[in-house]
Amino acid sequence: MSIANRYTGKNLYAEFICSAGTIALTGDQRSLTVDREADLVDITASSESDKSYLVSLKDGTAEVEVLDQGSTATAGFEAAMPEGTTGTLIYAPQGTASGKPKRGFGAIAKSVSVEYPYSDVVVYRISFQKTGTVLFSGTAAY
Repeated sequence: MSIANRYTGKNLYAEFICSAGTIALTGDQRSLTVDREADLVDITASSESDKSYLVSLKDGTAEVEVLDQGSTATAGFEAAMPEGTTGTLIYAPQGTASGKPKRGFGAIAKSVSVEYPYSDVVVYRISFQKTGTVLFSGTAAY
């Protein structure tokens, strides 16, 4: 396998566009995890020995982890995106350079948590619930 096209999350760009404006979720990010899935409907009949399924509704979640290093951007997360805030989550895994892919979907800020560890940096974790269809999926250039 070729390693030429492998990349890290170092250049990740992510933003959440909501009524409070466009909130950058990158700069001091540690990670962005996106999970997309489809519900399955069991269509197995009693005469069959193996289960069969149909694809039903699609769903997804995302979670971003951002360091709080005293910046106004991270300090404003709780005020700008309280739980229940709706908007659009857009992310570009390889950065925003011309020709790089972007992805995104309508989302609800499901939860915002802050961890204040004794001997480590303060971390914000924002969890999003996908709502509606995927808006961009890997082919839309940023």
